[in-house]
Amino acid sequence: MAKPLERVLIGDNPFIGVDHLSQDRAREKLTLLNVQKEISVLQTAFANGASGFVFSTHPAHLEAFSLLAKENPELSFELYPLLPYAQGYVRSATEKGMVGMISELFGQLSWGGKVKALVGGGISTITANPYKMLETFVDMEIGRFLQVAPPKAKLKAVFLHEIIVDLALSLQLRELLERYVSYINGQYHVKAGLVTRNFERLVQFFERNGMSFDNTTIMTPFNKAGFQMNPTKEACERVLAQRSDIDVIAMSILAAGMIRLDEAVGYIENLPNLTSVVVGVSSEEHAVKTFQALRARPVESRPLVAR
Repeated sequence: MAKPLERVLIGDNPFIGVDHLSQDRAREKLTLLNVQKEISVLQTAFANGASGFVFSTHPAHLEAFSLLAKENPELSFELYPLLPYAQGYVRSATEKGMVGMISELFGQLSWGGKVKALVGGGISTITANPYKMLETFVDMEIGRFLQVAPPKAKLKAVFLHEIIVDLALSLQLRELLERYVSYINGQYHVKAGLVTRNFERLVQFFERNGMSFDNTTIMTPFNKAGFQMNPTKEACERVLAQRSDIDVIAMSILAAGMIRLDEAVGYIENLPNLTSVVVGVSSEEHAVKTFQALRARPVESRPLVAR
């Protein structure tokens, strides 16, 4: 029996000025947005079928979450943070230096978060353990958002940015990915998310190293144009069809605006083993149209990989 998508998520690219085709267009959209507008778009998306929010750890979201918690404390939705917000750290380190950047980040934590970061950070410094440093960084990033998020918002997965994931693939850093997945599963009791623009290569890497996809979620491009689908659109589609055990969230389904919504929905509808998507919208009207269309699309349901 055909059932709706398991997850339809809203992404944050329009809120932070990201456009994969045109930076001019991104800046133009960003001038029309502010915190109240972001809150309005999010609430509209949730009211029309979006179940969660995939967001970079951009400081603008801290204010949005804080205000949303005050204005609508009963709002329930899923949290899918994506870290690190690389562009922001590069800019902050350039303006304030590494010490200034870390001090600013540290200052946004709760008392408990500061203690946890100090302990983890101290151990990583003493042992020069890069994996412990990554764990400390994750705790600092996630902690400041969880402390201001609406009370009923629930953490569902923590995504590692493609710049790290795809670098790990290139350098064959098996332990990095294994340690990340293990830490997120054990510390936060949610799935570890991996973002990649090399879906086939990621799957091959896991297979070659005897790694399991249990307790992971993969976010990767799927769209009719083959935009950002590496090495090819056909290869990504083939791997998806062969691996029903992998929990995949399709991103870039509109190919940065090159594909009409109805075409995107039609393409997603015909992909086997795909039951989750994320898409960014910049207005209430766009949110209504997009999420109602995606929620109306039937797919064969399959159980999520057990945690």
